[in-house]
Amino acid sequence: MQLMGMTLSALNSDLRQRYSIADKLNGLVVTSVAQDSAADKKRIRVGEVIVDINQSAVTTVDDAKKRFHKLREAGRKNALFIVARPDGELRFVTIRMD
Repeated sequence: MQLMGMTLSALNSDLRQRYSIADKLNGLVVTSVAQDSAADKKRIRVGEVIVDINQSAVTTVDDAKKRFHKLREAGRKNALFIVARPDGELRFVTIRMD
């Protein structure tokens, strides 16, 4: 799934091993980030995990699509992400929805 300049994939055992993602993490893995995209400008990196979008956990690509559809319907201008580093350290990232 392409979203704000990043490609997201459901976390599976292969991706968990490839990026050394902690067992306690669930979400969508960032598998690529386009240069100069909204995600790149917010320093989201390959191998990080999107855990939550606007206070809703996401574990499947379909979860993320539904969440963004609801945000757009509500006229929201920004999306709030909880992004986890592979070791589990969390941070909040706000990205403008264009």
